[in-house]
Formats: sequence, structure tokens, C-alpha cells
Amino acid sequence: MPELEGATVRVLTGDRPDDHAAREYEDNEQTDDPEQPRHIVRYIDIESGTPFCFKIHIHRKFSWQGADAIEAAAYLDGKFARVILFGKPTFDPKKHFSFSSHLDGSWSGVGHAAKHHRWVFADLETRDKTASDDTATWKNKYGDLGKLTVKLYRCQKIGAQQETTHNYFAVGQQTDLVPEKALKGRPLDATTSFMAGTAGVGPRTQDRRRLDHHPFATFDFLYRTRRALQALLIIERSPTPVPLEERDPETLTRQELLQLERQRRAAEALKKERGSVKRERDGNDSPSPTHLKSIKGADGQKIYLLDSDDEDTDDDGLEVISAPKKEAPEVVDLLD
Repeated sequence: MPELEGATVRVLTGDRPDDHAAREYEDNEQTDDPEQPRHIVRYIDIESGTPFCFKIHIHRKFSWQGADAIEAAAYLDGKFARVILFGKPTFDPKKHFSFSSHLDGSWSGVGHAAKHHRWVFADLETRDKTASDDTATWKNKYGDLGKLTVKLYRCQKIGAQQETTHNYFAVGQQTDLVPEKALKGRPLDATTSFMAGTAGVGPRTQDRRRLDHHPFATFDFLYRTRRALQALLIIERSPTPVPLEERDPETLTRQELLQLERQRRAAEALKKERGSVKRERDGNDSPSPTHLKSIKGADGQKIYLLDSDDEDTDDDGLEVISAPKKEAPEVVDLLD
């Protein structure tokens, strides 16, 4: 993800997310909207069952413009998931170039009884449309499926931090089956969910006042499985593997050489088996009749055109056969 207004957001995946950032792709048919210079959209390659979080990186050149904190709000599939506030660092900016923070899941419960739930990608399950479906609500409910969003605002803190007293609850989880027609042909086969909670103390709260009426930076991540990205032609389809027998033997591994030898032996055995099976002609079989061309002679006889040197033929290769005599039809009287 490129830098935007002095900030960068990445999606990190896996049990140790700092080790792996989701691979990003630009849409070949769409570019970043010049009318929205503070908005970036990227596709990311994900796998179902993989945990994820956001890493927010603030660069040294970021302009605070009187702010002493940054608010980062996360949305999963169009639904609010969590917001964090991180203050302006007190270190000397000439010695430190940047700093980072993480959005790493949602909370449920109250205070010291709260639980932390990591976000995770999951399989998207669909169903057929039913009579009770209100299609007018589909755009609002399902229009942002497959999208992660992080919005950043400059803020000023108000008062001191306080212990959490309100009840956290997990939001953004897609629990209902999605009508197949609500996807409108979009190749979506994944959604977001929550992992089982781990006990912990909920984060403290901080009142603040936004200095930006609109986010100074918005990052959208359209998460798709590799299969869906291939269907969208964002990435190339996996090439058809070259048969072992057509590859350079020098490039084959030991296992591939053994497989090639097994294929060769199987082919030879099949060829030998087919060669040993021959059709034997029955002694009573008669040769197939030869169909000869014929013409009608002047006296009504049938003349066959032969292509041989048989003695019964004349010099022109014609064999004359007299026309058969017509027999009188037999008349039968019917008696009472």
C-alpha cells in the first residue's frame, strides 16, 4: 500500500502477523480516483481460516496540524469493528523517523471480565433467495461484503484516560447465510469472523475531538481468495503443468524421474497387452463382396465394368452378361 498523507496501512495475516503482510494488487481496470486523493483501494490475496490485523504506520513527514492524537477506525464488510486512539510521540522527530500501531481485533464483555477476539477470514456460505427476503435492504447489508476499511482522523484529546465501564460487543461478524443473488455475480467466497476470545483487561477510553470533518486518509482492502482474484483477472490463472515426458530430464527431481519411469513401464505393458490380442478369422467367413459399376447395353443386357485381366472380359475390360428372362407370374385362384 503506498503512503497516503504521511500514513500507510497494511493488512497483516497469520498467527505471527508481523512476519507476513497480505500481498496487494491494483485493479487493472480501475485507478485511484483523482477526485478522492485521500482514498486508496487495493485487492489483497487471503486464505480462509487465517487471522488478520491492521498495521498503521505514521511517517516522519506526517503533518499533525495542531493534533495530539490520531484516531483509527476499522470496518469489516462495511460494519464498524473497532476504533483506537494513539497519541503524538514525545520523542525528537529528528532522531526517530516514524512509529506504528496495530488494530488487532475486537473486545467483548465488561472491564476486567472482557475478552479479546482476533479477526479471522472465513468461508462465505450462501443460500437461495426466499419469499421473506427484502431485496431493498440487500445493498445496505451485503454491498460491502469482501471489503476492509481503515479511516484515519486527526484529533485532540479531552481529559484523561478512564477505565472501561461499558459493555464491549463483537460487531462486523457475518453470521447469516448470504443470498446467492445478493452477490450479483461477484466472485466472493470468503468473509470475516472472530476467533474464540481470550481473557484480558479491556482497553482504557479517551474522549477526543476530531479536527478533520472527513478522514485525512481512507484505505480500502478488497480481500479475495486466489481463486476469486483469478476469476477477476487480477492475477493470472495457474498455468497447466508441462507433462513430465516433455520436460528437460536435467530439471526433474528424483521423485519426478521415478514417476516418469512408472509411466513408461505402464505404457509399455499396455502396448504389449494390446499387441497380443489378434482377431482370428472364422473359416466360414467369406470375403466381402466387391461392388462393380454397370451400364445397360443396347439389347437390354447388363454390362459390368471390370478392372482386371480376367479371361472372361474383352479387350476393353467389359464383361457382358445376358439380361435374365422374365418369368410369367403365377396365378392362383381363390375358391370358396
